[in-house]
Amino acid sequence: LLHHAVQNTNWVKNPVVVQKLMSTKDFRITDTDNQGNTCLHLAAQLDKLSDDKIFDVFFNESIDQKEISDCIEAKNNLGMTPFHIACNVGNQDSLNELLEACRENDIDVIEILNAPDKNGLLPLCHAINSKNLEMVNTLLKKGTQATKGTMITAARLVQQLTCIPFCIFVYLYVFQDRRC
Repeated sequence: LLHHAVQNTNWVKNPVVVQKLMSTKDFRITDTDNQGNTCLHLAAQLDKLSDDKIFDVFFNESIDQKEISDCIEAKNNLGMTPFHIACNVGNQDSLNELLEACRENDIDVIEILNAPDKNGLLPLCHAINSKNLEMVNTLLKKGTQATKGTMITAARLVQQLTCIPFCIFVYLYVFQDRRC
């Protein structure tokens, strides 16, 4: 029920349904659906407006810090964390909110950002694939490291892109400087 509410709530006009469900304590943010997604996995993929803070419902004082940490680190059936999901859809706002939640809850974000999904892709590769230059930059600044295999995967993704300036940026910033 909570997962359905997350996906179908009008977050700008009326996020009250999710808030009410959360306040009953009958639902936990770590509960998963059939694909292994928590509420944060689903929320990470939603487009937001500049003043729309979807994660505020989940990152508040009424939610236990351990539960927040478990949810942020949770992998779905594809091995993807909410970070992978946000990067896969190119959602910079979700990435920023997840990073902020990690900072506020003393969660080791480096370990999460450097954890591959079941396809061997880091959130960085998903960000490259979504052609989100700002997101790639944010991830690199936060300390995303890539293995040789991940760099090869990223290079394959870059070869598929048609945006030449983006490809040049990724090559120069990522591969030449070896920042990942």
